[in-house]
Amino acid sequence: MATTCDQKLAANVIGMCKSSTEHSTAIDVRFENTFTIWNYGRPKSNMHAYQMELAQSAYLSGGTGTPQYDIGKAERLRAVLRDVLEYLTRWRPNRAH
Repeated sequence: MATTCDQKLAANVIGMCKSSTEHSTAIDVRFENTFTIWNYGRPKSNMHAYQMELAQSAYLSGGTGTPQYDIGKAERLRAVLRDVLEYLTRWRPNRAH
């Protein structure tokens, strides 16, 4: 589980992402350019850092040609992201969620 943010925060966001049957979720994968979250995410000091990365296939379609914006895929992804962002804006440390 995440070490850069509150464990319950991470678990709730992961649960929201996993509830989508159309998208897959990877947890604590160290992608490139994650310096900020791994250096500044200090939940014990009340500094929480959470990073989400999106695959282009979540909102583009294209096969062998140039990828094209897929409004259907994007709308389904937007619904999941909206739930996550609304939760994150309401979340407060040390509060029952």
